[in-house]
Amino acid sequence: MMETASLRPALGAGVFTGNGDGCTLSGAVDLPIFVSVPAGTTAHVVPFLSPGVGVGFISDGTDSESGARASLGAGIGLVASNGLGIHPGWRRIFIEDGPSTLGIALSFGR
Repeated sequence: MMETASLRPALGAGVFTGNGDGCTLSGAVDLPIFVSVPAGTTAHVVPFLSPGVGVGFISDGTDSESGARASLGAGIGLVASNGLGIHPGWRRIFIEDGPSTLGIALSFGR
């Protein structure tokens, strides 16, 4: 069994297309914490918890808004000994009336 914590930064930017000017910017950092547990001789089960914080900015050319929010992610991965993994997960950004998101990722590695 192996426990690990790391730091995962993310940056984003966008430019409006169509009518008007505008842009969006975002930045976030998460602290993924996980445990890798052997599942038989050919796989690992990897549950994780990922608290984080992010900031965002949006402008339509005349008005702008910005703010910071906390977030929490969780999920579980199944990774085969050949490095192929599948990772379903959930994330909640703590903002009023904000939805949770569900996702699934595939990974390839050694």
